[in-house]
Amino acid sequence: MQNVLNLDLERQQRVAKNPQGGVDSVLDVMYELNQRGGNFHESCARTIIGSIVLMKYNNKTYTIDDIEWNENPSSTFPERDGTAITYNEFYKTHYDLTIHDARQPLLISRASKKDRKAGRTRKGGPYKLIPELCTMTGQNASSAPAG
Repeated sequence: MQNVLNLDLERQQRVAKNPQGGVDSVLDVMYELNQRGGNFHESCARTIIGSIVLMKYNNKTYTIDDIEWNENPSSTFPERDGTAITYNEFYKTHYDLTIHDARQPLLISRASKKDRKAGRTRKGGPYKLIPELCTMTGQNASSAPAG
């Protein structure tokens, strides 16, 4: 039990804080990049792809592999029973979370080689994450500790 607690504390310490002492969601970072001007899609790709994010609703970490600019929280995907559901509906139904920015793109996270070997992959393909629900950890895949 002590190892689990230590892991949770370590994960909490990895969350990047902004200068005001708050925690930045990926969406906050995207808003800031948009304010700076320039090529927004390229700026987001350089800043976000390769980052490790912490999901606010389940405390799991994911590495961001891509940004899906053609999908958003109103896009649908098949649930386990095959019925189509929007990401908005899914997060409201399963986590009682309301997504506020309907125009944000989705983030793509593919299973790591380690997860694939262990059989921890998603049958429907890569994970598609909502930036508003992802917290930047300040780490990227190349600087993360092994294990």
